[in-house]
Amino acid sequence: MVSRDDYRDAYGRFMEGRELPDEIEQKRLASIRRANIIKADLRPTPTLAYILGVMLGDGCSDHHRCYYRLRLKVTKKEFAEEFARNLKKLGLRPSIGMEKQSKHAFGNKSLWVTTAHSKRFYEWFSKLSLANIREILLMDIQNIRGFLKGFYESEGCCSKKKKYLNFSNTQMELILLVQEQLVNLGYYFHFRSVKKQTCIEHRLEIFKQDEVKRFLLEMNPCIKRGD
Repeated sequence: MVSRDDYRDAYGRFMEGRELPDEIEQKRLASIRRANIIKADLRPTPTLAYILGVMLGDGCSDHHRCYYRLRLKVTKKEFAEEFARNLKKLGLRPSIGMEKQSKHAFGNKSLWVTTAHSKRFYEWFSKLSLANIREILLMDIQNIRGFLKGFYESEGCCSKKKKYLNFSNTQMELILLVQEQLVNLGYYFHFRSVKKQTCIEHRLEIFKQDEVKRFLLEMNPCIKRGD
């Protein structure tokens, strides 16, 4: 059973010197327990591939005592909602909230936060290798499209008037996997590495406007459409 102390550690929602009524606490703890035992649908579908694309980009998962959590923090509400819709298709029960960034954070914008709980998904995702992900993608061309859509919404960028589009990530093996899947769909992106102050960023870039438009039409991302 999840204890009150576990809940405090996990969520930090108890203000110092204050406690919620026991009845409300127990309802919240019960909700977490129910969410953790939800058996996510892990069949290799375009929906699962989309979730993987997001999780390898802006998404994250963590485990602390009483919870097994998936999270996405973004500035675009549309992205948070799209991620939540796909989580629901896996049988999960995501919630969407807002979180204020520190006044020292870049951009100083509020973040939209999508959160879901699932022990099964967390344990499965934690053991996945890029080779495992490649196997899932190659089962169906729609899986490749779903994965690229999710990864693009996380790690992609498109210029105005759709003249330039790229993906970027600090993990070379991951960006090469993305490049491989782009080639499988007939897209040929230029690869280059850029040295930043604290890391090396690997990029896939394309400058042909007709190819950028074709990519956006095929993937239909919810954001970063070059509008």
